[in-house]
Amino acid sequence: MVGSLGDKSREQLLKLGTKREYHSGSVLFHQEGPASFAVVLLDGSVKVTRGASTGNPVLLAIKGAGDIVGLDSLPGSRSRRHTVTAAGRVDCKVLRTVEFCRALQMDPSLVQALIGFILAEAYLAEDRRVEAEQSSVMAKVASVFLDLATKCGKQSGDRIDIAVPVTQAELATLAGVSLATAQRTLRYLRAAGFIETRRQRVSILNPETVIRMGQSVRWESQVR
Repeated sequence: MVGSLGDKSREQLLKLGTKREYHSGSVLFHQEGPASFAVVLLDGSVKVTRGASTGNPVLLAIKGAGDIVGLDSLPGSRSRRHTVTAAGRVDCKVLRTVEFCRALQMDPSLVQALIGFILAEAYLAEDRRVEAEQSSVMAKVASVFLDLATKCGKQSGDRIDIAVPVTQAELATLAGVSLATAQRTLRYLRAAGFIETRRQRVSILNPETVIRMGQSVRWESQVR
């Protein structure tokens, strides 16, 4: 969202709030906690989760620099819908609700950017539901890697290192497949030399192929 603002609006927004730094594993805010501030991510990535009836948190998204989390702090929301946790070091600006709302009242372009951001999130969720019905397992998993590479990937020669630790269970949730299916797909991708995994870290060794996989609705593979 921040990147879509004009220079003046972006400068005004980043003047607001208090700069904070969070270390890996630190919680920015908890589900059901008071919704009293929003967070502008300046550097690093966070995991957005929500508690399920089973008691295990479900990973909904990974957000990176330029995103805003905690928009449920805007008037009308009393408590948080999600828990947001730092996935590595995070630099951010914490904007109190009153402060953020005042900025929205003063700057129409900020309102437009916020509406665009919310709509983009809604459209993305809709697209993923459609893809979940039409795409192959390989395409779903590759699409998750594409998204992670875009948000938190670091180019290192011909490879892309994803800078956020992600478990196999989290990858399965993001892709909308079972854990067993995700594990089989990862084994295939490793054996084919497309990716490398180690201790919740993923490196894309063949970005061009993974991009084609993620953009293809149907990608035939030998996953068993």
